[in-house]
Amino acid sequence: MQNGPLRFADEFVRHKVLDLIGDLALAGRRIQGRVVAERAGHAMHTALVQRLMRDRSAWELAHVYDQVPQSAEPAPAEVGAGDLSETLAAHA
Repeated sequence: MQNGPLRFADEFVRHKVLDLIGDLALAGRRIQGRVVAERAGHAMHTALVQRLMRDRSAWELAHVYDQVPQSAEPAPAEVGAGDLSETLAAHA
């Protein structure tokens, strides 16, 4: 079986983004934040979720996620060879 032609010029990127979103959904909560991932894959994504679940100081639970002030910038989370650099806000 052969794959057909790409449907989009950036189809590989779209696939990687959907993989990341799906893997972060394993947290079981909405995540408000910014994730920068370089050369990441399922193993790194799930390791991030596991680390967030283990380290309660790395996130905070927000009860109102629909009313984010327009001036509020989500804290970035660097995902790569280094450690989690900023706090993510996980939502119920």
